[in-house]
Amino acid sequence: MEKENLQEQINELNRKLDILLEESFKEKQRREQQEDLMQDLSLIGKDLYDTAVERLDNEGVELNDEVIVRLLFKLLRDIEIFYEMINSLESAYDLIKDLGPIVNQMGRDLINKLSDLEQKGYLKLFASLSKVSDSFVKYYKPDDAQILAKRVETLVELSRLALTSTLLEDTKKMLEAYQEAREEKPKKMGLFKAMRELSSPEMKKSLGFLVSMLKKFSQKMDF
Repeated sequence: MEKENLQEQINELNRKLDILLEESFKEKQRREQQEDLMQDLSLIGKDLYDTAVERLDNEGVELNDEVIVRLLFKLLRDIEIFYEMINSLESAYDLIKDLGPIVNQMGRDLINKLSDLEQKGYLKLFASLSKVSDSFVKYYKPDDAQILAKRVETLVELSRLALTSTLLEDTKKMLEAYQEAREEKPKKMGLFKAMRELSSPEMKKSLGFLVSMLKKFSQKMDF
């Protein structure tokens, strides 16, 4: 009975020893495969390095090993910064994907608005205004612009007076009267008939206004 137990223990030890030997053999194989892989990668890396050096040398670029090593160490030291940069790029890409439909809708709205402006004639108006600007630039010199800058205060005051007084309405009425007179095509008038017309209440009122305006103008002017 004791012999049988002893044999079983020996068999068990042999079985475990076989397992250990098999695992050791597999580990040896893996180590050899890793060494072969590292050798192959080393050869490939060396070939790539030699090829890169040759290409750079043909292009007239000098390769400084010390600079490359410092660059690699700097890259490893700042790897967290590059990681954050990659995360930022991913976030920006996600934002662009989210904004895509909004941008497309804005583009369609802009096209529709431009089409509406074209139908209403605004684009032609803008084109005409650009021609006016070209004419302004053509006939006005830089010295004129400097003079205009010195007269800005006076121009602003004139604009204020035009907006707060009846000047615009009076100018409109004067232009309407001019247009009506042009359309009526009045005949030639002699001196006596002109004197009779000047004696009418309307002409007396107009002459009175004109004389009063000229008098005020003369008082303000330094002749």
